[in-house]
Amino acid sequence: PQPIDPEPTPEEATTLAEMVDLLLEGLDDHERSIVTLRLQGLTAPEISDEVGYTERTVHRVLARARKRIEKLL
Repeated sequence: PQPIDPEPTPEEATTLAEMVDLLLEGLDDHERSIVTLRLQGLTAPEISDEVGYTERTVHRVLARARKRIEKLL
């Protein structure tokens, strides 16, 4: 058996980029910054410190973003 390549195929990368664009276009500026920071790997406390919103707000925005992703799928 061939090992699984950890890198996405060009088609997978394109699909992911389109999904991220669809997700971000429906968000306001502060929501977009929260989701973008999460996609960059920051934790909720780190995002909270970065954007100046409470962790609860960060978690709420991320939960709404997850729901949007589920609808897109």
